[in-house]
Formats: sequence, structure tokens, C-alpha cells
Amino acid sequence: KPSTPMTINNQAVETQSASHYEKPPCGSDEVQAQVQGANGTLCAPQCASDSSCPTDKPAGTLAPAKCLLQDSASGKKYCALVCAADFMCGVSGAKCSKVAGPVGVCTYPTAVTSKPSTPMTVDKEAAETESASHYEKPPCGSDEVQAQVQGANGTLCAPQCASDSSCPTDKPAGTLAPAKCLLQDSASGKKYCALVCAADFMCGVSGAKCSKVAGPVGVCTYPTAVTSKPSTPMTINNQAVETQSASHYEKPPCGSDEVQAQVQGANGTLCAPQCASDSSCPTDK
Repeated sequence: KPSTPMTINNQAVETQSASHYEKPPCGSDEVQAQVQGANGTLCAPQCASDSSCPTDKPAGTLAPAKCLLQDSASGKKYCALVCAADFMCGVSGAKCSKVAGPVGVCTYPTAVTSKPSTPMTVDKEAAETESASHYEKPPCGSDEVQAQVQGANGTLCAPQCASDSSCPTDKPAGTLAPAKCLLQDSASGKKYCALVCAADFMCGVSGAKCSKVAGPVGVCTYPTAVTSKPSTPMTINNQAVETQSASHYEKPPCGSDEVQAQVQGANGTLCAPQCASDSSCPTDK
């Protein structure tokens, strides 16, 4: 059907173009840092009192921002983009420098004319939290079940869903797949979480693969070890799968709360839901 002509909101584009964690020189609320064991430098904003970090990142960056660094002199804590591979650091020239086992931070090559950097170390407690997570390769954690999902190859570690169907969000390094309440114990009926994927790259760098279990929807699984203990048989929660399969931003025709749009300068069309009053957008994709 005919598309609605749309233009780009220049103010929003400028906000996207200027962010934290850019290549030095750094912003007024950042410190140019040199992390022990890492190659290059980075711009590090200070962690908030609750250890949260600014979430605006350079274009194309997949690495999450975490309160991982500590100023060697003052003891103040700073944020960095935590990665497991270079592709997570976007397209602005940053690379993933490993600083604690599989855990790395996105850094830029140090320029010859660069100003002196603040020496920083990795907060060991924060690094351990990053290194040990849910959804790891079996054997599983004390609050997880080793599961074999009907139709999937391999096994996975599945924590139980909370009463509101939420799931633990800590994941193995490099994992892009979101955690969803997707599984159901075939015997007890209890519901469990899994990392939901569409391709192998979403399952990180720890050896997991994306096993398709319902059309385009897959779960991240690990090859079953010969010495592995028996797994709990699980099925897919069909209602949850339908929620995963139907989302905003699909190929037209669009949903009832979306407009089929043709953006000035772009090739093709898209389904665009209206922004909320606080400029937030639907996150199902």
C-alpha cells in the first residue's frame, strides 16, 4: 500500500552521533583512561552511585556499558564498554582488548599527540560477575536446570522464570541473545528461561549454537558432553513463541499501531510505531 513520507529528525540524529565512549579526546564528563593489560585508550565516564553507566554509545556498538574500571590513584570507579570480540565495539575503529580472561574492554589506538591517560585497573569483583553468569555451558549453577529442549540440538542451563516471567539478565561474554521465559518443564509445568536467538553469532563466543525450535525462533545450546548428567526434558511455551515471532518493525504489511513509512534518502520501506511521550520506542524486534 502507499507509504507515508517521512524525514529524519535532525536533533535526534545529532544525539545519536555524539555519545559517551567515543575515541579520545573525551567529553567533559569523561576521563581518558589507560587500562592495565589493555592496548590503547578509552573515554570513561564515572559510574553513578548505583553503579549504573551512561547507555549512549557510538553507532553500531553492541558491547554493553558496565562499571568495570577503577582509578588506580583515587579509587573512583568508571564505566567501559565490555566486550568479548572486536565486532561488539562497533564501526568507529575500537578493538576489544582482553583484560580479565574472556572479558575485554573496547579501546582505541593511542594517538601520538594524545594527552596523558589516567591509569586504571579492572575491578576484580565486577570482572568476576561478568565472567560467571547464568546460561553458561553445563554443569549448571545451583539455581539452574540442565535442560534438553524438544527439537533442539544440545543442552543448556535454564534458570526458572520469576513470577512476573522475567529472567536473569547476566549472560556469557559476547552474548547478544536476550533471555526470555520460553521453556516449560514437560513433567512439572514450571517455566524456565533461555537465550533466544536467530543466528549463531547471537550466542557469543563460548561455543553455544543457535538451535531452531519454532520457525525462526531458536535457543542457544551447547553440544551435549558424553559425561553429561541426564537433562530435564523441556518444551517450548507456544504463547511465548508467538510473542517472539510477532513484533514491531516487521516487513510490511504493518501492525495496527504502526505506519508503513518511506524515509527520505532511504531505499525501501519500514513499519514505524509512534514514539511515546518520553521519546521511548517499543523494544520488541
